[in-house]
Amino acid sequence: MIRRDRTLVFRLSRDEYESLLTATARVGVRSVSDFIRTALMATIETGVDHKSTPSRLHELEQRVRRLESAYLGADELKRA
Repeated sequence: MIRRDRTLVFRLSRDEYESLLTATARVGVRSVSDFIRTALMATIETGVDHKSTPSRLHELEQRVRRLESAYLGADELKRA
C-alpha cells in the first residue's frame, strides 16, 4: 500500500460539492477523496492542459477550419 501522508485542502461551492458527490457515486469509487485523487493523478499523468472545455472546443474548431482550408486549397490546385 502507498502511504499517503499529505493533505490538500480547497473550498467548493454547494453546487460544486453536490456535483462532486454525484460524480463519485456514478463512478462507484470508495470515497470522494479517492475520486479526487484518481482524477487529479490522471490529469497529471496524461498531461492534459487546464484549459476549459469551451476554450478547447474553440481551439479544435479553428484547427478543423484550417485543415478544411488546406484541403480545399490543395483540391483547387489539382483541378488547375
